[in-house]
Parts: sequence; structure tokens; C-alpha cells
Amino acid sequence: MIELWRLGAAELADAYAAGGATSTEVVEACLDRVAALDPVLGAFTYIDRDGARVASAAATEELRSGLERSALHGVPFGVKEIFEVASWPHTAGSLAWSGRVGQSDSDAVRLLRAAGAIPVGLTRSHEFAMGVTTQHEKRGSTRNPWSHDRVPGGSSGGSAAAVAAGLVPLALGSDTSGSARIPAALCGIVGFRPTHGLISLRGVVPLAPSFDAVGVMAREVEEVQAAMEILSPGWTRGAPKSDLSGVRVGVPVDFVPPVGLAQSEAVEVAAAKCSELGATLVPVALPSADEIDAALDAQRAEMIHTHTEVLKTWPAHREALSASLQSRLGGLVSRGADAAAGEEARSRIRAAVAAIAADLVLSPVVAKGPSSVADPEAGDFRDSSLRCNHLQSLAGVPALSLPVGLDEEGLPAGVQVWGHQGEDAAVLVEGAMMREALRDRLPEWPPELVAQ
Repeated sequence: MIELWRLGAAELADAYAAGGATSTEVVEACLDRVAALDPVLGAFTYIDRDGARVASAAATEELRSGLERSALHGVPFGVKEIFEVASWPHTAGSLAWSGRVGQSDSDAVRLLRAAGAIPVGLTRSHEFAMGVTTQHEKRGSTRNPWSHDRVPGGSSGGSAAAVAAGLVPLALGSDTSGSARIPAALCGIVGFRPTHGLISLRGVVPLAPSFDAVGVMAREVEEVQAAMEILSPGWTRGAPKSDLSGVRVGVPVDFVPPVGLAQSEAVEVAAAKCSELGATLVPVALPSADEIDAALDAQRAEMIHTHTEVLKTWPAHREALSASLQSRLGGLVSRGADAAAGEEARSRIRAAVAAIAADLVLSPVVAKGPSSVADPEAGDFRDSSLRCNHLQSLAGVPALSLPVGLDEEGLPAGVQVWGHQGEDAAVLVEGAMMREALRDRLPEWPPELVAQ
């Protein structure tokens, strides 16, 4: 009999319908796995065992009676700790907010609860979602399930590690400039940033509001589709396809920034698979690094406003912030940003992306493998990772991170599949085909965690 923690959302729905498992049993299996593995991984900062058990008992009875609220009814999920959840800690990953408690559910959590999904706890975020390592010198850190001496990426590193290790089949993240896509790639799972505004951000701690997006992280694209149907009422998934005939897939002539061999090979492998599936490959030129950096002044201005005027963390609570965040925020504020010029450049970026003559574009998710937990800020890991993801955030387009294989160190390498604004359904349908075609290139689970 298969271990319940291995089952994805679709498999769980089948098991519930066939009487092979109950939501109560599945939640207990997840809680047991959290207890066994999370002391090392550090994916969760809070577990609501009693609440999850009560909710799973209710889901078990409803499903037995024939009431199925959604494709995720009875499925446990993790919640990135920048999402507000009623009565749960609400620290946004920072000691500056120690002792805060959520007053109500964020819209994303509320919708998933109403659909019968079961929140089990808070996954670790990089402090205020402002980093790509999910490390904190005082508050605790998350480790990559594929190599415990490496970071999982961020800022949704806890969510990615939890899904990759089989602690939960699904987790909420956020994505301002890659915060869901980067850790998904580094942990070997699926991460999705939808078209900006498609999912409500109410109850999510802001970073740069016109860039922020709710992210969905899972092992399979179909699970992302199921979550999207709940999180964006009225949104419908596209019909499955048998091939990619008629689809134009763009392959950039240059990557911004330059990337390592494993990352460029991941794009080449994905492109070859698309061609095998019938797609037409077309070269595309993307905006330059200088153009992207000019547009990012719009994001910098929003970040400064968020922390000085909205959250009021800077400078009032600077001493409670981690050293790395003090340095980052201090540098932002002292540098300043020309918001108007940034918005003008951003408009040009959006126009350039809209004019790309391709249905999908393939590009790297990160420029290199994950940094070491011993020195997470070493080199240009942070900046190069973000630079791989800024363009999609500036354009507000849907972007999907898919696992492709392993790099030379045996760590996951991924590819980013993205499309035009509002084409989320197509990105996910075609991404699901690519996921299936690429599946055999990556072990199903991190090897050292399978037997635990």
C-alpha cells in the first residue's frame, strides 16, 4: 500500500472516492511526516494540529456523505507566513512583528477553506518576503530537501521545501520577482505566478503591491489548476491537449543575466521536448538588462513606500530586523527611486513583451544552483536569481516554473514557461504537457527523504 504522503491532490481525490483513504488519515500522515522531517528542514514555523484534525474530520464526513466541495476537498496545504490566518501567528517572518496574531483569513486562505481544503500550518518566508534564501540568523531557517547544506530559494522557501519533501501536497506562496518560481526550481517542484491581479491579495503582507502576486506551489501542474479554479472565482482551466501543434514557443537569443550550463541546458531540453510535441520554435529578443533595471525603479519606489509608510518597519523597527534586511532596506531608502521614470520604462517593457510573436517563452528560472546555508549571501546568487524573474513581474504575465532535471551537483534545475497577460489557462495546459514529457529526468523525491 502506497504511503499517503506521496499522493498528490488528484490521487487523494481518487482515494477518497474509492474509500481507499480518508482526509483524517491523510492529515495525520502529513502531521507525522512534519514531525519526523521538519526539525531538520525548517519548512514550517507553526502547525495547527488541532485545527487540521477538526477540519479533516469534517471533510471526511462530508465526502462520505457524497458532498464534494472541490477537487481539493480534504487536501492539506501549507500557507506562507505572510498570509494572514485567523488566530494564527502573523509575523511575516520577522522579529519586528513578534507576538502579532491574525485577525481574519486572507482571501486566498478563506477561499481554499470554503472549498474544503485544510490548512495545516505556516511555512517559513524570507523576512517580509524580501529575499531569496529563506534564512534568518535568529529566527530559524529552511534547508533544501535535496541538500541540507543548501538554501531552498525564496522568499517562499518554506512552501517549496514542504511540498518537495512530501510534508504537504500543496502550498501557498507569493511572487513579487520570483519568490514562488525561484524556490520551486531549486526544490524540484512546480511553482506558478498568475497574471497580476487574477488572485486577491487581501490579507497578504505587501512588498511592492503592483508587482505582488499570490503563488501556487505543488508537485503537479494539475494541482495548480485545481487551486486556481478556487482562488480565482470564474477562472476555468483549459481543455487538455494531445500535442503542441500550432503553438509558437519562443527561445531567447540571449539570457538576462548570463546563466550557468545546467540552466541553459534546461531551456534547451525543454525546447527540444516542445518541438517533439509539435511546437514551432522561434527565436525571440527580450528587453535588455538596462531596460529592465530602469523599469525596476517603479518596484523600488513601492518597496520603500511599503516599509516606510504602510508597514512602518523602517526606520522605526530597524533594530528588530535581520542584518541582511537592514542592509537591503537601508540601501533602498538611501538610494531612492525615480518612480515616474520607472513607470515609463515599465510601460515600454509591457509593450515589448506584448509584442513578442510567440504563445509561450522558455527562459531560466535561476542563473545558478542554490547558495550554501553557511554563507547564503555569497556571490551574486540573490541578484542573478532575481534578474531571471524581473521581466515577467514587470509585464504582469503568467509564469510557470517546471522541474527539468538535475545539475552537475545532483540538485534540481528548472525552466520558466511564460506567456501573455491573461493566458494563464494556456500556460498551464501546455505546461502540464511539458511536465509529463520531462518527468523522467528528475527523481520523484529527494533520495535521502524517501525512506524517512
